[in-house]
Amino acid sequence: FVMADMDTYSLPHQFIQTQVETRNAITVIHHDENNEVLQTEIVESGPIVSVANLDALFEQIKQLVAQNDIHYISLAGRIYQPKNLSISIENYYTKILDYIAVYSPHVKVAVDSSGPSLHHVITNKNKPFFIKPNIEELSEYFGKDIQEKDVPRLLFSETLKDIPGILVTLGAKGAIAKYQDQCYFLTIPKVKVANPTGSGDSTVAGLLAGLQKGCSITDALKLAIACGTANAMETKVGFLKEENVQKLLTEINVTTVSV
Repeated sequence: FVMADMDTYSLPHQFIQTQVETRNAITVIHHDENNEVLQTEIVESGPIVSVANLDALFEQIKQLVAQNDIHYISLAGRIYQPKNLSISIENYYTKILDYIAVYSPHVKVAVDSSGPSLHHVITNKNKPFFIKPNIEELSEYFGKDIQEKDVPRLLFSETLKDIPGILVTLGAKGAIAKYQDQCYFLTIPKVKVANPTGSGDSTVAGLLAGLQKGCSITDALKLAIACGTANAMETKVGFLKEENVQKLLTEINVTTVSV
């Protein structure tokens, strides 16, 4: 079903197929007393991925990043450790980071994850180029409730200072980003939200697309927020309209933040 849907939109893909059906994830959209959009997610457990599947995926990644025309790779999703799997897979992303650092250092890696897999990535010797936690995931990493005002300082803390790019999304409040030695605050225009599912993935895609096109970091960050917001305006997940993106780009403000 997933591959057929991607074929409909002429999107190239190279899936590693398993013996188990793709899980269902149902999002129920509802509203609070202030008519603000809320969402309840009903997510099936994912299939038990075999060691052979993981090895096949790693081999595929190795082949892809060996190509000179691959500049960015995105690793997305929280990794859960199956109880009956004999090896640890929570550090799977770090295995990819370590390989790329040695054999394909021209490839920049973005990681959008949370929980133990994000912890392994942040504490790994070979760092990703970019990470995109939301403020709840950042709070989970630091083990405490983080307020918006604390984010800029934490982005330059000892544990995060060696990661060049970090984008922390704050929901409707906007986002705070760090790139190298500069910190930014980005506003998000108020829009009618249809389905926010997939907005994080769309944000990462927008950022990497902007950088691939040679945009400045501020323009790439604006494109990231525009894509994430445009996705939330549609009922279909991972789908956005170019006219909405272009309009949003004119409404997003980026300001520097002192740390």
